[in-house]
Amino acid sequence: SSKNIKMIEGEVISFEQNDNGDIKKVILTDQTVNCDFVFDCSGFAKLVIGKLYNQEWISYKQHLPMDKAISFWIDSGETLKPSTSAVAMKYGWVWKIPLQDRTGCGYVYDSTYINAEQAQHEAEEYFQQKLNVRKEIKIDAGRFKNVWVNNCIAVGLSGNFIEPLESTSIWLELSLLDNFKHFANEIDKPNKDSIALFNEIIGNEVDEKMNFVYMHYMTKRNDSDFWREFRDKHPMPEKLKK
Repeated sequence: SSKNIKMIEGEVISFEQNDNGDIKKVILTDQTVNCDFVFDCSGFAKLVIGKLYNQEWISYKQHLPMDKAISFWIDSGETLKPSTSAVAMKYGWVWKIPLQDRTGCGYVYDSTYINAEQAQHEAEEYFQQKLNVRKEIKIDAGRFKNVWVNNCIAVGLSGNFIEPLESTSIWLELSLLDNFKHFANEIDKPNKDSIALFNEIIGNEVDEKMNFVYMHYMTKRNDSDFWREFRDKHPMPEKLKK
């Protein structure tokens, strides 16, 4: 293209590294691609930062226990609202995302209290209709301690995940890239102190968004064991207490 961008489609099989661990080649099923810097955008697969570099995962489970979700569709109806809704339920919350042909929904819940069948039953009571669950989703809230390792940076879900209560993932991706422009001169000659600083900045920002999501659970609601026990079982993060 005019911007000298070459797009290659293929399935990643493995990586070839040099002696200091930098990725020098990406091995696809049908070809090998030379590279000098890699952005890991592999989502939940976490192919590079997780599986290749085996970085430390910092779990948010002690603060955000929601670990499962069921997804389903409902009819949009005649009036479309130009906004997403997050509705508190007895054991978590429901998202409602209106599209022209349907409304995408899901119930995010703590599986130590209910299972998928019980979550579906409660959602059916709320929506007052029979629901067809399309997918059961496992949620693992947390982040990698380091998202920049050697010549690779994990962007988006490959580096962190907070339950989608406020769609924080999109902001975190943009913020990471915005921060990266201040470190772009480190690509050719990476400095360990600069990379450590970048990882600290990104880690702190993800922690702050976790605090923001956690704050949504600080309610006076007491109509279920989940809400009555939340504060005792899942203490407030230290950074949020102030």
